[in-house]
Amino acid sequence: PYTGNNSQAVLFTTDSSITKSIMADAKIPVLPHYRLGDEQPQPAHGRWHLRPVHGSDEDHAVTVESFEELQKAIVLKSLVGEFYAERHIHGRTFYAALLSTIQGMVVVGVAEENKDKSVNFTHLTGDILAVSDMKEIASKCARVFMLNGFAMLKFSVSDKGRVYVTDVDTRPVLTEDSIFCRACEKVGVSNTDILQVLITTAQKT
Repeated sequence: PYTGNNSQAVLFTTDSSITKSIMADAKIPVLPHYRLGDEQPQPAHGRWHLRPVHGSDEDHAVTVESFEELQKAIVLKSLVGEFYAERHIHGRTFYAALLSTIQGMVVVGVAEENKDKSVNFTHLTGDILAVSDMKEIASKCARVFMLNGFAMLKFSVSDKGRVYVTDVDTRPVLTEDSIFCRACEKVGVSNTDILQVLITTAQKT
């Protein structure tokens, strides 16, 4: 669906590995990741998440003792599609909904993912210390990828409070029960408001 983002932004964010490389080059914090053919990660042992390069929230956690084991795990998963590995950290997962305003793309709602994959919603004025970092990083992502209209970022926040971007979604689902719409609704942004942003963005492009 059209979300106000240009074709380049959509193209660069449909390949998760490329997305992370672009962010790393722009000094946006990302977790260590490895795609077959990349330089060997240091260290390679430990826990990793195997995720599809293109779309899907599929996630397979593996623990490996060596770089060779990590490569083998990715090769086996890639028999059903291309996968890459992202380093596991202990912490929390958040989603941030971004909308175009006269000030540019801003975070209008935040949702925290629970262990059972359900989500809790919070106002930006809540006591989550990482929210200010998310807002700053989101603004940088918006500039780097030239985001417009609306988008959603996924963050991992370590137990020490460090924030990492794990996904940039330029085509978030807009059903009433979607994370994006519910996060917006919690701060008073209705589906009608979202639609108006889309219409305004389309008229400007």
